Amino acid sequence: MSNIFGKDMLRMSDLTRSDIDRILGLASGIKHNHGAGRLSLTAKGKFVAFVFFSPSTRTEMSFKRALGALGGEGLNFSDVNPSPGQRRPVEPIRDLARVIDGYADLVVLRHPSASSAAEYAEHSSAPVVSAGTGVGHDAEHPTQALTDLFTIQSRLGRLDGLCALLLGELDQRSARSFALGLSRYDSPHLILCHPGEHGLGRDDVRLIESRGGRIDVLKDYRDALPRVDIVYHAGIDPNVEYDNSYSLTAPDVTLMRPNALILHPLPRRRKEIAFDVDNDRRAIYFEQSANGVPVRMAVLTEMLAPNE
Repeated sequence: MSNIFGKDMLRMSDLTRSDIDRILGLASGIKHNHGAGRLSLTAKGKFVAFVFFSPSTRTEMSFKRALGALGGEGLNFSDVNPSPGQRRPVEPIRDLARVIDGYADLVVLRHPSASSAAEYAEHSSAPVVSAGTGVGHDAEHPTQALTDLFTIQSRLGRLDGLCALLLGELDQRSARSFALGLSRYDSPHLILCHPGEHGLGRDDVRLIESRGGRIDVLKDYRDALPRVDIVYHAGIDPNVEYDNSYSLTAPDVTLMRPNALILHPLPRRRKEIAFDVDNDRRAIYFEQSANGVPVRMAVLTEMLAPNE
């Protein structure tokens, strides 16, 4: 099976600007038609396997909601982490891929190892969509980045020439994929504020700069708030004790432009964004989460489409 993007969608680098624009445009139409009660069942008769080797809330639920709205049926890979003492053979990734090939038209895969995800895709005849793979500088979450870009475009009407503050641990998959996705657009300015070694990888910085992006690093993110269009909080490890250098509060938000936006891929942990920021109209992370449905409907539609 093939689709317009090639076989798989594992990395943001799999997508050109025209690919991203196509998905965002389709998602916009889907969101409008869904709200108006007019929706084509483009996945009717299709089976999608959800193969999750690590837990998920928003990604898994929004993919399943998207598939159901398109008329498709889901197959769940269960018992990823069997209970202690349970005897269960560990199946090789390559075997699992070939087994699931017999059941599914498309695979939505989450795996803590990017290399294992790539191995799965290598041995799968069905196309594979990443639902979050890898940890650290090889981490990927393309459909989250598409959701982020869709949310920004829906609010601001553009993705070119934006200034975005990326705050928190930026070597996480959502922040990395968002930065790479935004770099497909004209003249992005990324301002980074992160603890220690948790910044973007050197290869990512070089790639973004080669595409015409500008990158600055700040110790105090508040210095950037009056001039940014986007604040993207990537989150921080709840098990590490940081000071308030990465905690966005209501007084901080007063420094921002009236039409600036605050995003977070969620879940929100500890003091990343104070609860009293939720009522500010610039805080759109719950809207961002809901937008995962039309965006993933668009991804499923394209990935299940016959090769053109």
